[in-house]
Amino acid sequence: MKNILELNDLLAVDDSLALAPKNYLVILAYFIGCAASFGGAFYLKDIDSAFYSLSLIGVACLTMGIIKLFTPSKAVKDTTTHKRLKKYSFYYDPKNEREIIQLINDGNLDELKKLDKTAGQLLTVVYASSNREYYLAQAFKFVPHVYEPCIDPVIIKK
Repeated sequence: MKNILELNDLLAVDDSLALAPKNYLVILAYFIGCAASFGGAFYLKDIDSAFYSLSLIGVACLTMGIIKLFTPSKAVKDTTTHKRLKKYSFYYDPKNEREIIQLINDGNLDELKKLDKTAGQLLTVVYASSNREYYLAQAFKFVPHVYEPCIDPVIIKK
């Protein structure tokens, strides 16, 4: 399944946006936790319950470390402030599609927030900068099994 907001399209909107790098310290912490758990498990192999619980913790840490290592980062950051953009997702009824697209194109996010949010098939994704100077918005319509963009990403400066 595609990423909800096509990151390549989003990054093409503004040169100051980039994917946030992975946090390798978290991955290293998982691997250290794995090594410590396995080391403790083999040190306490006379006590069955401690051996199995520490082994289970070690396997969990190893699995999480491997998953974190091989999954790509999908967070978007502003390269000028080095802060991540906050993502908001809103679902609306498809009968409001024209109005929502018009509000996004006009940059009127306050009116967009006032609309009735339901578990509809029209998804609006908004990325906000940390200092709220600008927003990126895009609307998507649900076509079975995937959300397809209704409009290109729009940058809204406040």
